[in-house]
Amino acid sequence: MPRLVHLARESTRRSIARAGIRGAAATVPVGAQRGVRLDRAVYAMPVLPDFSTTFQWLRELRRWHGERMIVVHFTLPKDSEVWVGRYGGPHRLAPVGAASRWVAEHPLGAEVIVPRSISTGEIRAVRETTQLVGWTETPEPSTWECLCQQCLPPGMPKTMRRVRAAYDRAIAAARAAESADAVREALFRVSTPLERARGRLPPAPLLAFARHPHPNVRKLVAACLADVRWKDAEATLLALLGDPDFLVQCAAADALVHGFGVARARAVLAHPDLDPDARGAVEGRIADREADLEESKALSRAALRRST
Repeated sequence: MPRLVHLARESTRRSIARAGIRGAAATVPVGAQRGVRLDRAVYAMPVLPDFSTTFQWLRELRRWHGERMIVVHFTLPKDSEVWVGRYGGPHRLAPVGAASRWVAEHPLGAEVIVPRSISTGEIRAVRETTQLVGWTETPEPSTWECLCQQCLPPGMPKTMRRVRAAYDRAIAAARAAESADAVREALFRVSTPLERARGRLPPAPLLAFARHPHPNVRKLVAACLADVRWKDAEATLLALLGDPDFLVQCAAADALVHGFGVARARAVLAHPDLDPDARGAVEGRIADREADLEESKALSRAALRRST
């Protein structure tokens, strides 16, 4: 009888010993716009000679909750049909033996879905295993490290490690760049890590580029300062407000008003040595911001009146 393994959380050990693997509702993809709804589905992998293929899902499953995983060995009758395919892709219904061969031939990201619960009589063992096997995020080697909210939701394990790594890579690329365009392209990748880190990244490597000879680089640095803490950004932002390039001044004014608020921008206007052009840019941004706030309040009041 073919043997399969199901990876389960340590906290479910007693429940599995008492009632088997109950499974959960799932939709199995079978085509571009079709799926088969299962009331009970148990995800599994066949026991293969290649240990890393059999247990490839362990690290990916564990990273969502951090709990230690255990291995539940079970058997199915040879004529049992299961769904097999790569996760997220079309699956096909096949006898469990054929499904095991398919996984051996197409190991990366493969999964077997048993369309029912597993009884205690079918369970052969519940065992410990190493927690350091398998891939995370994608089974293929990849340097893709998207930091958007969709790909990296708040609260995910190792979020800050990925954010810091992306920031460090962008700064290193900017330092190694040989042209202003290359520096600007590298620094453009700094904005998302700064936004996600909320002031927890060291700003000094970025601030050094505020003295770059090309105004397009200084303008980009000014825009990035909106996501830096005020105590770290203040001196550089004031310097960029006095930049000889007017577009750099405008970028600094935008960062000041939208990143640190109208009240702080008004405090900056009190500086007697503020460049006249920069003063005008800041005042214009303040007026635009206040107009936006008033419009938002008016829309909220109108919506409230309609609801009552």
